[in-house]
Amino acid sequence: MQRPPSSSIVLVGDMQATLWVERLAGRESNPAERARMFQELGALTAPQFVFLGDMVSASTNREWRLLDTLLSRLQENESNVATAVGNHDIMFSRTRGLRALRERGLIPTACTWHTADRDGIRVLILDTNPRELKGAACVAQLAWFRGQLQCAESDPSVRAVVVVGHHPPMTNARLPHTAMAAIQSFCDAFETSEKTCLWASGHVHAYERFLRSGKHYVVAGTSGGPRVGLHRGSAMRVPAALQLPTPSPFLWLELSWARDSLHLVARGFPDLESDVQIWDQITFS
Repeated sequence: MQRPPSSSIVLVGDMQATLWVERLAGRESNPAERARMFQELGALTAPQFVFLGDMVSASTNREWRLLDTLLSRLQENESNVATAVGNHDIMFSRTRGLRALRERGLIPTACTWHTADRDGIRVLILDTNPRELKGAACVAQLAWFRGQLQCAESDPSVRAVVVVGHHPPMTNARLPHTAMAAIQSFCDAFETSEKTCLWASGHVHAYERFLRSGKHYVVAGTSGGPRVGLHRGSAMRVPAALQLPTPSPFLWLELSWARDSLHLVARGFPDLESDVQIWDQITFS
């Protein structure tokens, strides 16, 4: 299998196990596929990993033990690791969830939105959970976001800006989340900035790609969680630039430079018996 070059960033969405209550409701459970995802990701040598949230189904010692094996492997490979805060990461106890993320160096101490830069790519990581998208917290995060975009525009070392947030601004999932309207102020700033090119999200356990105002929005929430169905045809809420077969394959995203253009590859496998393959590609000129 071809590995990403050393200048790449790997984006990984929604690795959490299926909760017992979800299994009772008939949702998919993928322990073997999650184990393979851990193996595939642990074999990569990218210098920067950014998770799209929901690394665990709930912040318990049992859930984190498995993730810690992957994090240790990535650290052995000298990879930097960061994450957006997912709703499952802070489920049942926001305080305990944030503490677990901070103990592992996945989010900063002072706040839950931050940056991850690599080889001229500035990654702006948002906290799209409802608490951070209303009132003073939203005002502060939006001001930070706009300031970061302005700084990137005037910084010649920044060649491209990628935005990461757990909840997607748009989706054709059959059960959409309720945070989409609150994210639109961030989308307006994203779409008017010259250096922005990609908004990557998880939360919806499927792969989707949208194009709006010349900017790409990718939903990539299939790294182990229970996959979901998508509306098709006339039932779609938003015209899709690409929809893969349902359920979507288990995959991750790779960002790298090639001939002065930023290149995105979605790579993964549909089932345990299949080889890893490329499922989508975008070149940002």
